[in-house]
Amino acid sequence: SYEQWRACAATNHCKVLPVSEPGQPVVNVTPEQAQDYCHASGGRLPTLEERMALAAGSESRRYPWGQTGLVCRRAVFGVSDGPCAESGTQPDLAGCHIDGQSPQGVLDLAGNVAELAVDSQHRVWMCGGSFRSRSALELKSWSCSLFLGVTDDVGFRCVYDSPQ
Repeated sequence: SYEQWRACAATNHCKVLPVSEPGQPVVNVTPEQAQDYCHASGGRLPTLEERMALAAGSESRRYPWGQTGLVCRRAVFGVSDGPCAESGTQPDLAGCHIDGQSPQGVLDLAGNVAELAVDSQHRVWMCGGSFRSRSALELKSWSCSLFLGVTDDVGFRCVYDSPQ
């Protein structure tokens, strides 16, 4: 969230970003800036395989919450021009769609902001759809596309390796 990013910026590990709602996901950053943030907090960006496995689980769930359909109470999507709202211009606060959590309790794996992941050839992907997504296909657990550039509907999450 922006609140956590500001704490990183205060230590000079992250660039200062314009002020935003403290609980919103961080957007408009490059993959390198996201990786710097993750490294500063002891983590890293997920691999593409990790991101897909986190969303789909061992049961190959269609959506992070399971096989049942996409509805507005489970994910932030279609708020710019779609089924959940009109004229929406930003993501919702992180973690506010509890009905969309995975069986492991992970929130926002579909919708709100697409999330960065890196493949074995160091290409950067965006996964999970965003508040601008209009199609259920964009929010499925395996839905990823190559990163095309910094936008206000692409963010990231960090992963943390278990101590060996």
